[in-house]
Amino acid sequence: MLLLDLKLDNVTDYCKPSILLVFPFCKGKCKGCHNAQLQKLSASKYKTISPSDVIDMYNKNEMQKAIVMAGLEPLDSIIDVEFLIHSAVANANRDIDFVIYTGYTEEELVDNEYENKLLSAFNKFPQDYKGKLIIKVGRFNEEQRVNDYHSKILGVNLATSNQSIRLYTRQKGLIKIERYGEKDGKQ
Repeated sequence: MLLLDLKLDNVTDYCKPSILLVFPFCKGKCKGCHNAQLQKLSASKYKTISPSDVIDMYNKNEMQKAIVMAGLEPLDSIIDVEFLIHSAVANANRDIDFVIYTGYTEEELVDNEYENKLLSAFNKFPQDYKGKLIIKVGRFNEEQRVNDYHSKILGVNLATSNQSIRLYTRQKGLIKIERYGEKDGKQ
């Protein structure tokens, strides 16, 4: 798996201590991208790490409660994201919240089969699994920038009002899907 960065004990992108994985690829969807400087980094700056090594780091540090995938666009590396979740199913010693920050819209998440691929991997966990899959959807849009759009699910402010959260949890062997966004009146 190629990454721009990996940070342990991250507390800025989720309400629980987490491992932050910064992915290096993006198809450049966001007008006024706030991560444009990352797109200019040379491939020589990329780090290579296996999904099982990430899960080993998670297992060795009881403080970690989540794995956050961000950067440019994690879903442009969907195969690596799937392998990471599959590795967690096989090797994690406790529940993990997976958090994905994507610029894709909810419609693109479905149309590109990303949601199906993620749910297929997530569904491999045991029925009593308590970890969550959380996806922040929506492009950064400078014209919709807000300062006070707080997500209680993530524990952080979202950058623009068009963004929303999709929360997936396991309940009695089924996956429950909830949507949280400003237009829903809940966040």
